[in-house]
Amino acid sequence: MIPEGVAGGFSFPTGSSVVRLKSSLGWFVMEGSGSSNRFSDKSRLEAGLKPVDLATVAGYYSFSDNPGTTDTALADLDYGIWVVGARATFKGTKKPLSVGDDYMRNTKSYPSTLFNADQKTGYVFALNLGRLKDKKDWLIGYYYAHIEKFAVVARLAQDDWLRWGSTTDTRSSNFEGHEIRLAYAFGPSWNVMLRVYSVEGIELESAAAVTQEDGKRARLDFNIAF
Repeated sequence: MIPEGVAGGFSFPTGSSVVRLKSSLGWFVMEGSGSSNRFSDKSRLEAGLKPVDLATVAGYYSFSDNPGTTDTALADLDYGIWVVGARATFKGTKKPLSVGDDYMRNTKSYPSTLFNADQKTGYVFALNLGRLKDKKDWLIGYYYAHIEKFAVVARLAQDDWLRWGSTTDTRSSNFEGHEIRLAYAFGPSWNVMLRVYSVEGIELESAAAVTQEDGKRARLDFNIAF
């Protein structure tokens, strides 16, 4: 699924060499069912990101369901998701060390009859040692994620951590687990990265489910920048 729309951003001078303010806004339409070509049948997404400085970011994502269409993959729900993140990088050692955390909260209220209706919080913790800037640089990283059922729009979320869903739609929520990264740079714009994931479900996916899902996968990326 590829959203169609417009986005823009602005930077604001602060008079400081270490503080930068930037605002970005976007408005998009998305076709969930693929059954209509009419603009009025599209679902809407508005997003705003406001980096506060070099280490923190805050944003709000609004997903609006179209009441005139039925789309079980998107659960026919509105989402209002606040996201805040922070990262601290320590450069006093031979290899830079960074620690970061992202937190997300869906502020929409859902009826109690909706399965897992109260599962609306997510967070990701990250710890990285090293960098991939010059030849022979290396990086070791560890990530822990806890993403509840309605903390994100599962169909539109990243699918690096798991492959739950179908052949056409991902389902990247209701999981917690670990990621380990190992990377090596052959040059400033050429590196290889191994990612290993281990996840399990937080809650049963539906009222009919009898066991919680889990998964393990490995991914090897060769990255070249031109």
